[in-house]
Amino acid sequence: MLHQAAGTCLLVVSELSEDSRRRQQAPPSSPALSSQDGPLATRLRDLLPALGFRPTPAALAWGAATAAAAAAAVAACNAALAAALSADPTAEGNTQALRAVLQAASAAEGSGGGGGAAAAAASAAAVWTLACLVLSECLLAPLAEEVLFRGVLLRSLLGTPGTPSPSPLRNSLYTPEGPDPDGGDAASRSSRAGAAGWLGPLLGQAAVFATYHLNAAEWPAQFALGLALGGGYLLSGGNLAASLVAHGLYNGAAVLLLLVVGGDS
Repeated sequence: MLHQAAGTCLLVVSELSEDSRRRQQAPPSSPALSSQDGPLATRLRDLLPALGFRPTPAALAWGAATAAAAAAAVAACNAALAAALSADPTAEGNTQALRAVLQAASAAEGSGGGGGAAAAAASAAAVWTLACLVLSECLLAPLAEEVLFRGVLLRSLLGTPGTPSPSPLRNSLYTPEGPDPDGGDAASRSSRAGAAGWLGPLLGQAAVFATYHLNAAEWPAQFALGLALGGGYLLSGGNLAASLVAHGLYNGAAVLLLLVVGGDS
């Protein structure tokens, strides 16, 4: 789990460094503004919109809806796999790794014994472990993965290196473009053209996202999660804030669920 996060962060840093190098080579559009704000403020101001990150109330709403859809899709996928394989698909992989970390923290806290310095140290270690886990799963991992898989990969597959249209999926689905040569009406033609434009990239980024997690048993569930996050990104108008909120909420709910029921497993 840690080596995956480190690898993702390296890829993201490499992409951002390349973007910064390209921006430095380009002629400045507003020298007065750049000199006034300073290099760091200018890069941050330019970088966030370039990645499609637009924190708005609508993004929060899309994120919450996408997180709920992702949880339902993953739960249905795991239930179907459990029924088909007669085994728990989460018995191995990232879910089990999270469960082991939480159980180890709980065991360390319980091993402190009857008070004193040992108990205080054990409790502090458990709290520190839990804080690091929550920070990693709810902020760092979602940030790195959303930048890489939605902000870079999906955007590149869609062919939208700049700021996308208000909703590339909705526009491609519902914008008629003349008569249908196959005999259908304009709406049916538009739907087929739209599916050809976004369905392949959506499936492709979800497959790469699932493969990245390096666990065959969890691949279908991770694929469903990638589809939900990618769909939320597209339906929100290519807003990275929406998929980031969704990913953070989904991971946070998973950690909370393991905290509640992990001790019984």
